[in-house]
Amino acid sequence: MRVFSDFHDYYDINLAQGQDESIIYNRKTTEEKIIKKEDFDTNNSSLVSIHCSQKYFTQEPFAAIPQFIGFCGRIYPLVEIIYEYSKKEEVKEFCYNIEQVDSFVEKNLSDKDKEKYNTKEKKSWFTRKSQKITREKIVNFFKKSNFNETKLSKYFEKHPIFSISGFKRELINFEHKMTATITYNPSLKDVKFFRIIDPVQTFQEIYMWQSNKAIPIKEAPVIDDKTMRDIKGFDKFSFKKDKQN
Repeated sequence: MRVFSDFHDYYDINLAQGQDESIIYNRKTTEEKIIKKEDFDTNNSSLVSIHCSQKYFTQEPFAAIPQFIGFCGRIYPLVEIIYEYSKKEEVKEFCYNIEQVDSFVEKNLSDKDKEKYNTKEKKSWFTRKSQKITREKIVNFFKKSNFNETKLSKYFEKHPIFSISGFKRELINFEHKMTATITYNPSLKDVKFFRIIDPVQTFQEIYMWQSNKAIPIKEAPVIDDKTMRDIKGFDKFSFKKDKQN
């Protein structure tokens, strides 16, 4: 596979192993804004609450910013974890499951912030939900993100990879809507996609995806009974019984 791109990604090391020059991946990065209510369940508290709990809104030192990576037909939810040690120092990580988030928390957060992270919110109809990031909210985000698998599949029509980020509510035509930015052919290295898929498998899956796009798999033709009978060497008299006197 030949890759035309203006940046280097982590799976490009496989290009040195030889190329099938008949398959081309034009890795040009483009962006567009999406306003699709049907793509994002705006009533899904896991997405909304994790979005509204960013430290930029609450002044908390801990943030978890939701994103999605579309890769060769599958959707991978992730959170960008940010922890601010001080106003001049912070540490970031991209996590694709709750185990990776827990590892980050254990390594970086203070005991006080770890306690906040592990706090379980009391569920009551008159209790307002906290705007702080908790483990419970992140777990719910990963669990409830599967609904995007089919709803976002249309974005694979022209590109094997995309990312969706920058979720925010905007007032559009007198209605608050959840919007986001979709980036086609982004750098997977920048979001540490190698934490879940290694370079060899990443390259192979892109190659297979592009191969199927270049040479679409044709559906088997539907053959009627008469034509199938003729192909097998029979005729209209083959299965008739002689009339008995």
